[in-house]
Amino acid sequence: MSRIYSIAITNGKVSNNPARLVPLQRENNERVRWLEDKEEIAIRQAIRQHWPQREPELDLALHTGLRRSEQCCLR
Repeated sequence: MSRIYSIAITNGKVSNNPARLVPLQRENNERVRWLEDKEEIAIRQAIRQHWPQREPELDLALHTGLRRSEQCCLR
C-alpha cells in the first residue's frame, strides 16, 4: 500500500501517505525446508497417476526451488 501511495504522491493524486504510519512486520525467513524422501515419493506417485505430463515441472521445482507461478513465467 505504501508504494501505491508513493506513486500517487508523485503523480499529484494525493498529498500524504497514510500507509507509512502502519508499522511493518518482519517476516521470519530463517526456516528452509526440503521435502523428505517419502514426501517426494508420494507427490511423484500422485503426479504420475493423475498428470504424468507434468512430472518435468515437478523436477524443475525440486531442483530450482521455483514456485509454479515462477515456472509459468519462464521463457
